[in-house]
Amino acid sequence: MSNERFREVLTEPLTAATIEQRRADGWREVAVEWVRPAGGVEGSVLRSAEVPYGLRVSEDGGRLEESPEEVGAMMVMLDLIAEDEPLSRIAAALNGRGLLARSGQPWTQTALFQLLPRLIEAAPDIYASAGWNRLRQKRRRRLRSA
Repeated sequence: MSNERFREVLTEPLTAATIEQRRADGWREVAVEWVRPAGGVEGSVLRSAEVPYGLRVSEDGGRLEESPEEVGAMMVMLDLIAEDEPLSRIAAALNGRGLLARSGQPWTQTALFQLLPRLIEAAPDIYASAGWNRLRQKRRRRLRSA
């Protein structure tokens, strides 16, 4: 014996009386689908510990967006990694440019090492960006003039 199904789009809040009437008609509830406007509840904020490096919580608190400062630091990191620089020199280069870790502390080899999985995850998007292309062109010009 097959089941008969229907999907009802609600035009008003679901009440206990509506549920009881459906049950009396032989129906049983098998799912509930909840919807809310994009951005979530007013004032909801993502916890900063959950936000991957290179992203930040948007002004409305409901989504993640690119953090230009952190993406810029990631570009420097990737550029120096591509040049086979050790993490100690990469940390020194970031600190020398005044770029601090998210904690507000200077970069260390350990902090960079812990960020490597995020760099690997973000690298394809960074390599495809216009900012990366500008950085690479600058480096090529410096190498040609040297």
